[in-house]
Amino acid sequence: MEVWNFSERITENRRQVLALGNFDGVHLGHRQLLRRGKEIAARSGLPLGALLFDPHPLKILIPEKELNLLSDQETKIRWLSECGVDSVCLAPFDRTLADTPPRDFARRLLLPLGTAHAVVGFNYSFGKGGQGKPADLRRLGQEYGFGVSVVRAQRLGQRIISSSAIRASLAEGDLALAAAMMGRSPCVRGLVGSGDGRGRLLGFPTANLRLPEDILIPGDGVYAVRGFIGGRWYDGMLNIGVRPTFGEGLPRAVEAHFFDFSGDLYGQEIFLTLEARLRGERRFTSAAAVSAQLKEDKEEARRCLKL
Repeated sequence: MEVWNFSERITENRRQVLALGNFDGVHLGHRQLLRRGKEIAARSGLPLGALLFDPHPLKILIPEKELNLLSDQETKIRWLSECGVDSVCLAPFDRTLADTPPRDFARRLLLPLGTAHAVVGFNYSFGKGGQGKPADLRRLGQEYGFGVSVVRAQRLGQRIISSSAIRASLAEGDLALAAAMMGRSPCVRGLVGSGDGRGRLLGFPTANLRLPEDILIPGDGVYAVRGFIGGRWYDGMLNIGVRPTFGEGLPRAVEAHFFDFSGDLYGQEIFLTLEARLRGERRFTSAAAVSAQLKEDKEEARRCLKL
């Protein structure tokens, strides 16, 4: 898949079907949108592209807000590729673009991108203050000569599938609901940094993960995970929390232990899929009690990962 920057070149001479949205997590709702875009592209003999902003618009609009994103840009682009997107355009987002009226947004972005047809979700908004809605995009499409398809809300039972609903589920530790709405296991990607070495003393050496900025850390607890390291997958477990047994006010940590791995992971990037939540974080009476519980967690994680 081709990834390119809007500020470097445009594709006026190459028509395309364009998927619009933030696509955070590329969940089942997004996948339905991309499926519709792929169908239209196939009928038209055109490629399917996606427009992403960099940085995330809320970084400019509300810089103090914690974004708690489900996916970093690299992971999001990989998932878009898996959904059949042929190219991704990264458009710089700044105050000038944020203040652009909806009509100018279409004229300055969608037309230079060679948009023959735009596909958006039911709640898509664009232009200054999010004033532009799908109905406005349809009117602009009629004026400027591109088609517009609006994909209705996708539901899981009575729940509307959305990135915000998935974030809430993960923050509450409801991994199963989040996975059902995503259509895949939730994941985190991080760089292994230095830790306090306590896991090794307990008999469970851990990789202390530093997650990318603005990425959601799931709710505190212990999880069964799979980690992609050095070209292969390893089963393991993940602890997220403040480790209350060992003191007050400790920083929140994301620590992974892999069952059949030996070697130094410091400085490496690890991709983890969260497969099951085993339990919440709690305080123990001693380090020995923690070690005993970790042994039980390991066996439970192995059972979960075999299913």
